[in-house]
Amino acid sequence: MRHFISKIVAFVGAYLIYLYGKSLRVVFFNEKVWEHPILYAHWHQDILPGVSIFCTRKLKICTMASLSTDGEIITQFLNTLRFKVVRGSQAKRGGPALEEMIPWVQNGYHGALAVDGSRGPKYVVKNGIIKLAQNTGLPIITITGSFKWKYVFSSWDQMYIPYPFSKGVIFLSDPIYVPKDITEEEFEHKRLEVENALTILKKKAEALIR
Repeated sequence: MRHFISKIVAFVGAYLIYLYGKSLRVVFFNEKVWEHPILYAHWHQDILPGVSIFCTRKLKICTMASLSTDGEIITQFLNTLRFKVVRGSQAKRGGPALEEMIPWVQNGYHGALAVDGSRGPKYVVKNGIIKLAQNTGLPIITITGSFKWKYVFSSWDQMYIPYPFSKGVIFLSDPIYVPKDITEEEFEHKRLEVENALTILKKKAEALIR
């Protein structure tokens, strides 16, 4: 009975998220149509608007959720929205989860990772997205934005949720490729390239939406 109720709650919640996402008035910058999967790198604070936007655009997304109770709830919602979810995080089972993402992103799903999660520090890119790009050969596209009317939570990442019908902007970067055979120094350079791209785009979005 409890499982049935959780399924109903997930279905209703997913439908509400879809309607909510459709209400947001968003302008995209540098958005392109890709004929193959890509890897979206975003800040942890952008998760809530990101999920709503991804689902309304009907993109096939594979992402990661933690092994916590919150992660289980999130997984049910995302599965209802037809996301593929692997379980793991920076703190636990991160490596195996990345391995589980590989066949999905090699077979038609875009990857999406909160690159400074799950524990921060905020705006510091972890190695996971670089390893995934290195192992798959897929390009990294950094994506971030800002909204005019939003509620900001008092969390480490300052996660926020735009109010319904809020105006917003989303910026996407040019592709960042990671060769398979690179040195530790080159790996760090790519990590910083992703971090700098996200930092610059976030500043552009916040400046434009004021």
